[in-house]
Amino acid sequence: MLAAVGPTRGVPLGVTGITPMPTVLRHGPYRLHFYSADGAEPRHIHVARGGAEAKFWLDPDVRLARNHDFPAAELRAVSRLIEDNAQVIRDAWDAVFNNP
Repeated sequence: MLAAVGPTRGVPLGVTGITPMPTVLRHGPYRLHFYSADGAEPRHIHVARGGAEAKFWLDPDVRLARNHDFPAAELRAVSRLIEDNAQVIRDAWDAVFNNP
């Protein structure tokens, strides 16, 4: 089940000096999120599962920027997940980073 989490911010209690990472979507084992400093770059999304993480550019089309430990077949499935939810992700990016 795909859950739109919206830009949420959670910092563990007692942790200081870090900026939270907004989670955009969760789907199965995947967490699609931004890092708080990502706004200086073009729109993109990070996908994490366990110790694996990948970064995808969102414009003009979804394309892989880098991959760390996702196997090729799983990476294709993740890419399809992002493509299927690209507008939701772009809207979340704009709400987080382009909000005056």
